Amino acid sequence: MRWKQINTDTARVIFPVGLDSAAQRVASFVSRLSLQDQLSLGKKFKKIDIVLQNQPVITNGYVSMGPFRSEFYTTPSPDNYDPSSLSWLTQLTVHEYRHVQQYNNFDKGLSAVMKKLFGQEGYALAVNAAVPNWFFEGDAVYSESLLAPHGRGTLPFFLKAFPALWQSGKEYSWMKIRNGSFKDYVPNHYDLGYLLVNYGAKQYGYDFWRKVTGDASAYKGIFYPMQKAVQQHAGISYKDFRSNAFNYYKQQYTLPSRECLPTALMFLLLIPEPLPSICFPSRYRKPSSYMKNLLITGEQVFILKMPKVSAWSVCVISVLKKISTATAMARLYMPPTSRIRGGAG
Repeated sequence: MRWKQINTDTARVIFPVGLDSAAQRVASFVSRLSLQDQLSLGKKFKKIDIVLQNQPVITNGYVSMGPFRSEFYTTPSPDNYDPSSLSWLTQLTVHEYRHVQQYNNFDKGLSAVMKKLFGQEGYALAVNAAVPNWFFEGDAVYSESLLAPHGRGTLPFFLKAFPALWQSGKEYSWMKIRNGSFKDYVPNHYDLGYLLVNYGAKQYGYDFWRKVTGDASAYKGIFYPMQKAVQQHAGISYKDFRSNAFNYYKQQYTLPSRECLPTALMFLLLIPEPLPSICFPSRYRKPSSYMKNLLITGEQVFILKMPKVSAWSVCVISVLKKISTATAMARLYMPPTSRIRGGAG
């Protein structure tokens, strides 16, 4: 395989022959992202090598130390609902370059000492011990949501995990949420991180995270530096910060009861036949059995209960306005069993 490269002041993009246009897009995106100050974690900058890999069939990308580089696996996911409506290469560039900015600006205090003594691998060890993975990924998803038109933080499909647990009465301990479970469905560190990063930015301004991660990566608190940094800049304990964040989202995602909306219109959703067979499992012939009880108020639709549904289901419902009869279009998406096995409900 022959390789080529594009050199700019922000990145060197290394790519196999045939990916010229993709490499140009990545180089252009990175240059633009480096100028964004609204989500700044600091002023430090270091040029990054980005390798485009078109041979792997998995959908992924990463930034790593020793040597400092990023690799993009350019094969998009076969699941159109998983990433977002952005092109895969655009989302990957926005997300992974945020990790580049994180590593560039965590070079402080004890982490900087570790880098000088033990090189890039020592620096990676120090930074990852101080700053938890939920912040790395949550901050990158938060950046997607602000800097790109349709980042994952704007998509109900990405945000559904914790509301699904709460509405099922599942209240897991922090240790279980943080470390996961082989028995029960627990949202991953992307889901957790986005909620906490978004809450911190809303409550204290995004500068809050620059201060918190700066203190944490410098090990201003030798033991549990991230927790102590949050306590220092939020004015409350780390435990209270987490609890406040979860309570905030529980209020946001709580479905209204029937008593709260006495004037709402209750109606039976009617869907014209025939429907594409892919929309519903074969053992449930009538789609109306899924959606017998809906609550409509204004322009919002709330699913109150869905009889005979044995697995987690997500309905995306579009209510058409300004027509004489209530018409709705629904599409049912059933997540893979690997995502719902052992989960709530």
